[in-house]
Amino acid sequence: MKAHSGTAIKAMAFQAATLACIVAALQSIVSRTADCATGPTNVEPFAQEFRTAYTTDNGLPSNDVRALLCTKNGQVIAATTNGVVRLENGKWVVLPSLGIRTAADVIQMIEDSTGDWRIATTSELIHVSRPGGAMSTTTVAVPGTVNQIAVGKDDTVYVATGKSLLMKKAKEGALSPVEGLERVVGGTVPIRCVAASRQGEIAVGTDAGLYVRTGEGAWLQLFPAGENGRWAPRSVRSVTFDTENRLWFASQEGVGVCQNRWDQWRLFSGANGLPYDSFTCVSSGEDGSVWVGTTRGALRWDGKDWSYRAGLRWLTNDEVRALSVRGSGDAWIATAGGISLIERRTMTFAEKARLFEQMTETRHNRYGYVAGCALKRAGDLSSWEPSDSDNDGLWTGMYGAGECFRWAATHDPEAKHRARRSFEALKFLSDVTGMPGFPARSILPTSGRDPNAGHSEQSDRNDRRGDPLWKVIHPRWPKNATGEWYWKCDTSSDEIDGHMFFYAVYYDLVADTPEEKERVKKVACSIVDHIMERGWYLVDYDGKPTRWGVWAPEKLNSDPLWWHERGLNSLEILSFLKVAEHMTGDPKYAAAADELIEKHSYDTNMICQKITFPPDDINDSDDEMAFMCFYNLVKYEKDPKRLWKYLTGLTTSWEFERGERNPLFNFMYGALAQGRQFDREQAFDTLKRIPIDLIDWRMQNSYRKDLPFRIYGATRPTAPNSTRGDTLPIDERCFLRWNGNPYQLDGGGPGHSEDDGTLFLLPYYMGLYYKFIE
Repeated sequence: MKAHSGTAIKAMAFQAATLACIVAALQSIVSRTADCATGPTNVEPFAQEFRTAYTTDNGLPSNDVRALLCTKNGQVIAATTNGVVRLENGKWVVLPSLGIRTAADVIQMIEDSTGDWRIATTSELIHVSRPGGAMSTTTVAVPGTVNQIAVGKDDTVYVATGKSLLMKKAKEGALSPVEGLERVVGGTVPIRCVAASRQGEIAVGTDAGLYVRTGEGAWLQLFPAGENGRWAPRSVRSVTFDTENRLWFASQEGVGVCQNRWDQWRLFSGANGLPYDSFTCVSSGEDGSVWVGTTRGALRWDGKDWSYRAGLRWLTNDEVRALSVRGSGDAWIATAGGISLIERRTMTFAEKARLFEQMTETRHNRYGYVAGCALKRAGDLSSWEPSDSDNDGLWTGMYGAGECFRWAATHDPEAKHRARRSFEALKFLSDVTGMPGFPARSILPTSGRDPNAGHSEQSDRNDRRGDPLWKVIHPRWPKNATGEWYWKCDTSSDEIDGHMFFYAVYYDLVADTPEEKERVKKVACSIVDHIMERGWYLVDYDGKPTRWGVWAPEKLNSDPLWWHERGLNSLEILSFLKVAEHMTGDPKYAAAADELIEKHSYDTNMICQKITFPPDDINDSDDEMAFMCFYNLVKYEKDPKRLWKYLTGLTTSWEFERGERNPLFNFMYGALAQGRQFDREQAFDTLKRIPIDLIDWRMQNSYRKDLPFRIYGATRPTAPNSTRGDTLPIDERCFLRWNGNPYQLDGGGPGHSEDDGTLFLLPYYMGLYYKFIE
């Protein structure tokens, strides 16, 4: 997991930044006051989004979907290039031709006040009567190419064509021109889009501008003006009236909404939060939301913020052809690759936790180890198969810690059972190696595949040519003494962090008998003893240190290749020693910490453990490790002077991380920082936004228009020396654990893996335990 390119130049930069970093941290501590860190918050139920995909794999006649209609009585109708279909009991049923000559020509389907359907093709307007019974159709040819239709007052149909705006009254058989528009426009121009309100207004969009016919019958050209300027809209692609009769339009400049009759507007562009602006359609829902379709995803306005839904996590294809929003706010989205339903289901944090607990137990429990699983077919959860990882101990430790907090907060027997299962699994990683205090990374049964196949000592040497810290060791998966298990060696400091974090939490919150506490004490302290007895190294079966298992002063303080690890590794070993001291009371651990502090300044090293320069060396996996170590070190420290230093380091790290809106880091900081402010509401928002879909989908954001606004437009100051600003919301970027880079704009995979629910479960249960959540 670690990846650094440490050099003497970087080490000098690190040293130069340390003093300024410490000063900034101290100023932050002094300026903070106790406020929201005390007292629980009753989090109201929230809307959780779920995506359902419909493609040819589950019944659509074609993935090329041209139009979509959600009727008032709950029917869903889709027009594809291979026919028009209706969703019935979860299956798509082909409808009669409905008078449509070529299904590929359908561009829009809408419903009038009587429940009849109005279908537009490129050249015809079709009226489908009694669609729920003995259907009949009436077809009218349209002169010119049809771009869009709308149903207005008294079920009058308006038709926007490449030549003009036409209308057809409910009881009239022919189309007629809408009078007055040509005089305002200045001649015949193509009408791209049209919308009609319940009060009788008509809005049209053209390449030349935005126009509206008022209820009194007068046509006006609109020049919307808002706080961020005045627009003369060009290339207006979509218009709609929402449920409050407000006019929305989407144009080359952005999206606008009329707050009052044609003279009060709110305008959105990338400069003030609009993610993308190549628009295709607009639809509004009864809940007040407005959805905008684009050529690269869908946007949702909830009255306060824009949400961006793109990529296979949300859409079957990013080219949005049509939108239909139900009264509840559920959005049906027709794309060039099928249909997506994005439902908004009201739930609580506890209900969300149960979903993640269930999926974790179903697909992510391998011999008691909790980690990701593989998917044989992209996105198909029924094709899952267990998989091991480099960091089974770390992930299982974090999952198990969540279950410990859950037990302490709820006394649910299931939580204690799962916490104990995690303990036994982690303990076995130490037992299987046959080397006291040396845990394996992972295990595999020898009855299965040989994990050493394809690897050799020579391949290790080849890897070392490009990475001077790469460890040459073969086999990388030796067998245990009984021959039943392969175990993975070259154990990382990441793993030790996960083990020690879990053991401390388990010891305090779950182990409730002297015998059980003794077992925890023995396995945890054996790891610390192993490191101490070997000169502050984690030593592998070959008698040499593992690649990252290094905490020795001669390396951290004197070797340029290790100076970039100085702060974090100093923090780690002080935390390990403090855990061992807490469990045993043995003075040897305190004496060892004293020596590292008094002779080698480890307490000063760790104050600025977070690498912030150069940018290429910022390692987000270090953050996860650091906060786990801070948690135990600060919690157990009794010396006021040392505690003050440790809190300085914690605050420095947290200040840098604030823009990530990380609930785990926020709750850890809130639990430890003695009443200082933490970003509680941002932590809650991230917990709400964590997607139910934890598949590793590819996500792209680098083309977005709102990135300067997102990154630099935060209302609160970011951390000292931080240029990273705020991240995109977690539901708009590729899925990452808390060790990933949340500032990564493009990333993810092809959908062949799913992660477990620890991302949500650990911070939620920790927040519950500390009563940040009620």
